Amino acid sequence: MNSRKVVIPVTSGISEPEQAFEEIGRLEEEIRIRLAEVERRAKDIIAEAEEKAADLVRQEELRLDEISNSLDDLACGTSREAAGSIASSPTLPHELFEPLALELFDLLVKGEQG
Repeated sequence: MNSRKVVIPVTSGISEPEQAFEEIGRLEEEIRIRLAEVERRAKDIIAEAEEKAADLVRQEELRLDEISNSLDDLACGTSREAAGSIASSPTLPHELFEPLALELFDLLVKGEQG
């Protein structure tokens, strides 16, 4: 077993217990300073993580809006085709919606998990 003995130099006029208490006080102050520094760093890390998370949420919301708008555009185009105002396309409506629906589903699943 390694045991370290702390050697406290004896100064004139101050007893050994008083010196020990002074050393303990200095160590406590050093611990408080280091703890405050760690707390500041932790708060900075948390703030940065929150900022990144908010950015990711905004990006996903924009993607969802784009998908929603695309689905709306496709739905409008499909109804116009049905009314005969647009020439019919060789692509079936479900073939247009499927990729967007799958992407929307993936985004919704990721949102529930995240």
